[in-house]
Amino acid sequence: MQIVHSLSEIQHNPNTVITVGVFDGVHRAHKAIIQSVVEQAKKNNRRSVVVTFHPHPKEILKSETKYFYLTTLEEKIQHIEKLGVDILFVVPFTKEFSQKSFREFYGEYIVKGIGVSTVIEGENHHFGKGREGGINEIKQLGEEYNFSVSVVNSINVEGEIISSSLIKKLLNAGNMQFANRMLGYNYQFSGIVQRGDLRGRKLGYPTANVAPPENKLIPHNGIYAAKIIIDEQRYDGMMSIGVIPTFYENHQRTIEVNIFNFSEEIYDKPITLECIAWTRNEKRFDNVEQLVNEMNHDKIIIENILQNHS
Repeated sequence: MQIVHSLSEIQHNPNTVITVGVFDGVHRAHKAIIQSVVEQAKKNNRRSVVVTFHPHPKEILKSETKYFYLTTLEEKIQHIEKLGVDILFVVPFTKEFSQKSFREFYGEYIVKGIGVSTVIEGENHHFGKGREGGINEIKQLGEEYNFSVSVVNSINVEGEIISSSLIKKLLNAGNMQFANRMLGYNYQFSGIVQRGDLRGRKLGYPTANVAPPENKLIPHNGIYAAKIIIDEQRYDGMMSIGVIPTFYENHQRTIEVNIFNFSEEIYDKPITLECIAWTRNEKRFDNVEQLVNEMNHDKIIIENILQNHS
């Protein structure tokens, strides 16, 4: 897959199947759209192009509120590449760019810039300043510029339409398994293992302290069943997200993971944590003995969850 960041890097080719979207999370509904682009392009011997934006428009337009991503740009690229796309165009999103109407964008970027034979979007797609460009408006442009428009239906899970905003709500509520079903993969984040105070080792549960990207959404505080990826090897473990209330007052939010049957030193190494299931809220214990007893209980529950998880 070719990754480009400007129109000058793309050769104009009218035999191109395109989709346009932010695709934060690259969830099941996003994948259905992108897979349709790839399939139509291959079927008709055309080029497949995905146009996305970074930073997220909300990060630029609502700068007073910090935006947290389901997928970092690197993660989004990895997900899209796996789908067999020919070209991923990452458009730098700026305040100046945000002033373009959807007609201006399509005329400059899609029709004259990239070239297009077919546009494929989800049924709830809106684009452009004020979200003025919906499916009907794109179809009108298609008649004007001679390209077809295909619509991919939304996907429902237990009566809920998959969307990035709903997945965020589920993660923030600790509803990990439902969120993962909507994503189509285990929600994950990566970071570098940092040196902690070795408290877990003294308790019999050595932990890796992980610092994820600051703009990555971290799920609800609590204890999780997790899969851990180190040097492309996957391990089982239990993860704690929270403020460590048994030992500290007003501590910063911390991510610690105990990796089962693992004793290697991994300080300063990259690590990926897959969130499988939230098991309980973070608690404050009166003494260390209570905490260790609860951790023993956590491990039994989590081992059972992971044993039944593919």
